[in-house]
Amino acid sequence: MTTYREGPHNAEFIISEANGHRSRENITIPASQEFTPGTILTAAGVPYASGAGPLMIALYGAKTAAGETVGISAIARDAEVNRFCLAWPDGYTDAQKDAAATELAKQGIMVRGVEPASPVPMGASSGPGYEGGLQSRRAGATWPGGVAPAGGVYPGGVAPSPTPVAGSTASSGSTAAPSVQAPGDAPIKS
Repeated sequence: MTTYREGPHNAEFIISEANGHRSRENITIPASQEFTPGTILTAAGVPYASGAGPLMIALYGAKTAAGETVGISAIARDAEVNRFCLAWPDGYTDAQKDAAATELAKQGIMVRGVEPASPVPMGASSGPGYEGGLQSRRAGATWPGGVAPAGGVYPGGVAPSPTPVAGSTASSGSTAAPSVQAPGDAPIKS
């Protein structure tokens, strides 16, 4: 069976931003850089590793060759972003993510999203496990139509399509993504 992985979308990490694009800034990305949307950048336009800011978050991915630069837009101030949609470097610990979030907060960029302690029904607006509008299910929780995705979180609670999930209950021979819905939701028609 073919497995499809959908990469990050441009600006998908934004929960809210200031009016009139006041949150955004144009930034020049220097030579020999490559990153995806949602990557935290330094003011020099390179991916953040550690230390003090000011920091920005790339709205778009970029790839530059040696001797080449490119201009992109980035979130530089006064915004709320989804922690689970940011592009963290491989091996980044929660402590490092918290340190980056603290630096971003100095510019008014609030990193939101706390993984709930228990599964949350889709459409829930309050109760245990509901944090700031992020509805997710932890890895290993019961997922209608299959098992939880890697990391256990789909922002908004719905798997992007097409995304066949290993171990799903999709009919044999089918490469269609399994339906992911909570009890009480209307059936998903194929």
